[in-house]
Amino acid sequence: MTDVPPGPVVTETVRPLPGANRHVGKAVTLEPLSAGHVADLWDTAQGADRSWAYLKYGPFPTTQDLAAHVARISDLEQQPFFAVIPATSGKAEGWASFCDIAPHDAALEIGSI
Repeated sequence: MTDVPPGPVVTETVRPLPGANRHVGKAVTLEPLSAGHVADLWDTAQGADRSWAYLKYGPFPTTQDLAAHVARISDLEQQPFFAVIPATSGKAEGWASFCDIAPHDAALEIGSI
């Protein structure tokens, strides 16, 4: 066994809940999900019923049903949702959320993709 020095001490400070801020990356931008994304999401969802296979919601029969769902999930403080906007299209092509947030462990999962 090799001698590996221990890493830095991690403080036990409880981290704040993540905010619903815009995150810009090279491949995609994540921005807080809103009603303004519904038209793009509706267009993307057409013919993609299998993409809902592992989610507990969808596919949505009408754009109004999708809009109502987006309204419900876009205000969840404990699970912020983001529109996923690829740099190649500039349009919302999906969503994701921060879930299973554990402030005491400084951890969260990305889900509902």
